[in-house]
Amino acid sequence: MNFLAHSVLAFDDDALLVGQIAGDFVRGPDLSAYPSRIATGIRLHRRIDAFTDGHLRVADARRLFEPPLRRYAGIIVDIVFDHWLARHWPSPGGRDLASHARWVDTTLATQRGFLGDDVLRFASYLATERVLERNEDIDAVSETLLRVSRRSPRLSPMATAAPLAADFASALEAPFLELWPELSSMARTWLTTQDGVVR
Repeated sequence: MNFLAHSVLAFDDDALLVGQIAGDFVRGPDLSAYPSRIATGIRLHRRIDAFTDGHLRVADARRLFEPPLRRYAGIIVDIVFDHWLARHWPSPGGRDLASHARWVDTTLATQRGFLGDDVLRFASYLATERVLERNEDIDAVSETLLRVSRRSPRLSPMATAAPLAADFASALEAPFLELWPELSSMARTWLTTQDGVVR
């Protein structure tokens, strides 16, 4: 799952959201530098990623991609799943997609003291480019695939996926719809077993 999904699965908890967004930028098991609830959010991010990567429907979805794109199928599936989350919006906290994105932006801005420089730069990018709410637009999915392809020469073959985004999205809607309720339930259950708190 990509950043929109992680933000929804913060369950309206500011500290969990910080951990969920920071999760892609924090390495290693030692999270002692973070307040406990943010550390829980980072661990939740990792649990979500592991659950998604190991799900049989996601494994089937990755096999839809022919080489050389199959090597990048996990990244593409994550990006397209955020598109379907935006299109099948669950209205967390009663918010529409744009209001949810503003909650994310505001929370990250007010919690900036807990964010490293790389997360701060990413938070600024999320806000200025309206990344989260633009997931609803398939053209934005194509732009995301192109942007990721430019991060390094190793990822450059992903550029060929951009013009095929609509085709990939069509094939990945059903796997997303099957995965999402299971993922949401797993995340809630995991949080309850960690500290008994799901707000």
